Formats: sequence, structure tokens, C-alpha cells
Amino acid sequence: MTMINEKLTKEETLLRAMLEREGVTFERIANWKTLADHIRIHRHFLNEELSSDISWDDALFSWYETVYKPLTNALWSINIRRTFPGQGPGDIYLAVSNHWFYLKEKNPDTTPEEAVQSFVETYGTGMARWFSRFFFA
Repeated sequence: MTMINEKLTKEETLLRAMLEREGVTFERIANWKTLADHIRIHRHFLNEELSSDISWDDALFSWYETVYKPLTNALWSINIRRTFPGQGPGDIYLAVSNHWFYLKEKNPDTTPEEAVQSFVETYGTGMARWFSRFFFA
């Protein structure tokens, strides 16, 4: 349940509007804030890499193209929702995104597909978890 005093910033509202057009929703406002934090972290890394001050809009576009789209393409290339009943697309994305982040700490070359495979094999339920081994083979 959303707290009455919880409000999204202008940046978080822009992010929400952009992703809701793609069917990403959250029941809790806090998840939009978490996703916006992912973009802020992405922006920080871009600023370090480019020795520049990247705007929120540029960081959002970069995150969308280099993180969000590759990971969602890997997620929806199989029907991952069957493996996580009761979870919406936004919740699944956040969980797999966090998993990918930790995998990349061990191996920076971890691909989105490898992150999805690892996540499904580790946390999935039912027969879809078992069949995921064939989807990624």
C-alpha cells in the first residue's frame, strides 16, 4: 500500500510515464524510487567514465538503451512470468537487474542473457525453472 506522503520527483514521474507505456507497473511508489536510483547510479558511472556532468535525461536515455532494453529483451525472450507467478513485469525486472549487478561484480562481462538464466535457475519455481535450462542451453 502506498503511503499518502510519498511522492515522486519530476525525474521519477518522467521515468514512470516512460515505462508505464511499455506495461511496467509497480504497486508501491518505493519501487519507482528504486528504479530511479538505478539510473542515478548509472549516471554516476557515466560521469566518471566520461569525466563530464551528464544530465538526468541523457543518463535516462543511456540507461534505457544499454541496461533496460538489453535486460528486458533477454527477460521476455522466454516466458519468464510463468517462473515467477504473482510477480509483475516491473518487480521481475528489478529483481533480475539487482541479480545482474551482483553477477557483474564477480564478472564484469556477464551478459543480460546470463543474468536471466542464473536468476531463473536460482530463484524460479515449478517446471519453468527446470525447462529454463533448455531455453538457455
